[in-house]
Amino acid sequence: MRTRSSIVIRSDDHLGDSLGVLFLLEPAELGDTVIEKLREYLGEKIQVIKADLSREKIEVEVETVGFRDESDRLVAATAGLRRNRLYRSAQPMLEDALKLDPLNPRAMIAMGEVYQAAEKYTEAIAMLIRARVASPNDTADLFAMIGACCLKAERSAAAITYLEKAVSLDSSQFSARRALIGLGRKPVVAPVKREPADAAPAQRKPHVKH
Repeated sequence: MRTRSSIVIRSDDHLGDSLGVLFLLEPAELGDTVIEKLREYLGEKIQVIKADLSREKIEVEVETVGFRDESDRLVAATAGLRRNRLYRSAQPMLEDALKLDPLNPRAMIAMGEVYQAAEKYTEAIAMLIRARVASPNDTADLFAMIGACCLKAERSAAAITYLEKAVSLDSSQFSARRALIGLGRKPVVAPVKREPADAAPAQRKPHVKH
């Protein structure tokens, strides 16, 4: 099924790589470079329609031929294999899932898990960042996974950034908190906002029938 969707590529995910250069250039210097770099990054199965660039992110409208339901079924079929650490058996099924839908974040996260288990941390980080690009919302679990892989890849500064994001979204991310403490960082948890106990209830406006 041919579908058009919007994805977001963030500058903080591409510090120091070829795509990160786009965020450092002035608009007049870019020309067709943005589209060329995006096509190179996203692959031939994803058609770039247009892109809006700022210093923090690139909002990209893309078109793909994808079969999300079929792709999700393959990802679900690998759950038992991954749970039993049979990652080599899961990998070809996940590769097929990504062929069916190259923008399926569930397939990307599962593939990132496979790479992580194989100690291919660079590949895992790249795949998980692509999952963030394709996901509608950021999650603490995804940030924690990226942070853990960055730590294994000896990318301490990046690890701290992602682990802190994980904890800021979910204070129960204990593995992320332990990793931050191991890096000499004190996890910062946003306080829960509470209404004053003696606060008067807000008055409701009367409903007027016309």
